[in-house]
Amino acid sequence: MIKKIVISLSVILSIVALYMLGSGFRRDTSAYIGEYSVSEDETMMNVEVGVGSSIGAIRKVVINHETDGVMCLDLYSAFGGLNGSIGAKSSYQIPVSEDTHTICVYQGNGRYESVLVKDENGNWVRLDFDERKEYN
Repeated sequence: MIKKIVISLSVILSIVALYMLGSGFRRDTSAYIGEYSVSEDETMMNVEVGVGSSIGAIRKVVINHETDGVMCLDLYSAFGGLNGSIGAKSSYQIPVSEDTHTICVYQGNGRYESVLVKDENGNWVRLDFDERKEYN
């Protein structure tokens, strides 16, 4: 009887542990870039990130790829499950080259949506929702 209880508890604890760890390897599709600033030499951008729902946090920002000046970012959920905050931060620095003119955020199903673009004067500006484009 004790052996069955130990095995059952081990299985349950393993499932909970996998869930808690597994959540941190998921790209968050509700993540967004809030405030942002560019370094004086224009090689780094500091971005404040968040999630569009009342639960969750971001633990990592990764450049998935950059093609023809379009940088696509993946924002990963924090460890700890639904409202986990293990490893979470709200501010990240990403390198930007002088060729980069658009920054996109992952929206799910292989789609990225443009959020920030350089204007004709070389200044970074946020796009309104109706101005945003999708990239793959």
